[in-house]
Amino acid sequence: NDELVANWGNLVNRVLVNAHRNFGEVPPAGPLTERDQEVLKQISNGFDIVGGLIEKASFQQAIKEALRLSSLANTYLADEQPWHTIKTDRERAGTVLNVGLRLVDALKVVFTPFLPFTSQQLHEMLGHGGHLAGPLEFRQVEEEGGKQHRVLTGDYASWTGTWGPPELPAGQKLQEPRPLFKKLELAVD
Repeated sequence: NDELVANWGNLVNRVLVNAHRNFGEVPPAGPLTERDQEVLKQISNGFDIVGGLIEKASFQQAIKEALRLSSLANTYLADEQPWHTIKTDRERAGTVLNVGLRLVDALKVVFTPFLPFTSQQLHEMLGHGGHLAGPLEFRQVEEEGGKQHRVLTGDYASWTGTWGPPELPAGQKLQEPRPLFKKLELAVD
């Protein structure tokens, strides 16, 4: 929980709050630096890595890799500091936020197998319509022998997501950002 909030939740919050406050939409990207292009490429390549781990049912390794990718995006944002750049170079700040939003949009797909409801909320905050992973629901299923358990399933034929970086066009309106996670505190009496 701590790493999820500190890493992924912090990245989403910083990018969306700054983009929404300063632009209200996905800002246009000016010329991309080598660093901009490299971080976009690293996240794009992460789909093959995470997807391969999921296919091998290495779920813990897959979530660790997703968090590693999120850390790369966080480092990029911390180094580029668009919240400071906006004061002196609005175009560059817009480019960094455009890249940051594209990173968040791609990572939202990477996190969907693990956080489907949270990814859907983020999908909507980024101004996308439709169901990222289909309308989801919990169902009670019964195995042979009578054992019952709940499963998460959905109408996967109606999903709009694909396993790869989505398109996030400049000018797409952003919804008011809201925190994706609440940090849980363990109360001991």
